[in-house]
Amino acid sequence: MKALISYDDIYRRETFFFPRAAFRELLLNAVVHKDYLSTTPVQIRIYKDKIRLWNDGSLPKEVPVESLFKEHISKPRNPNLANVFFKCGMIESWGRGFEKIAAYCKEENAKIPEIDLSLGGITVRCFASEKYQKLRNEYKEDFSGQNDPVNDPVNDPVKSLYELLKIRKNLTYTEIASHIGKSEATVKRHISRLKKDGFIERKGSDKSGYWIILK
Repeated sequence: MKALISYDDIYRRETFFFPRAAFRELLLNAVVHKDYLSTTPVQIRIYKDKIRLWNDGSLPKEVPVESLFKEHISKPRNPNLANVFFKCGMIESWGRGFEKIAAYCKEENAKIPEIDLSLGGITVRCFASEKYQKLRNEYKEDFSGQNDPVNDPVNDPVKSLYELLKIRKNLTYTEIASHIGKSEATVKRHISRLKKDGFIERKGSDKSGYWIILK
């Protein structure tokens, strides 16, 4: 899932677009209730303003869409699979997934997902939480991950990397990639930009060297 990276002193913080625990429940629900007679896989699409999860299947006639986030009967399409997930500890009990999703959304002031049956299956649309939007506005970042110009010429995600190097000057490329959740190729591209703009300099080798903050 898409997340914004920020730092509290030296600690990395990830704020996800939509509550991660709630999305986990949606994924588990999609796998447990999928119509496996169909060869169409569960589909996830990420847009700039929402995440869409589509599953080939249908709701039990006893559970209309408007009742999903309320107490309702449990009628898993694949009870054996649901039982395996339960015994593995991945789900607590049958029929409580959507109640938990609503609770997770409430914790983070996120809108409850929209669910409809208009695309030949079950479609769930997840929208950005208020916490994510607040942080996004703070960093002047839009949903697509492209940054608007601000006074500081180093913008996210480059800014996150820059702030990291200010406090962790001995990090290697591999360690930086792990910290900011990007590939080494992406890290090297961002580093190249910071060097070109005169913000940092590398002293020593890639393994034993260190970063110098120039401004």
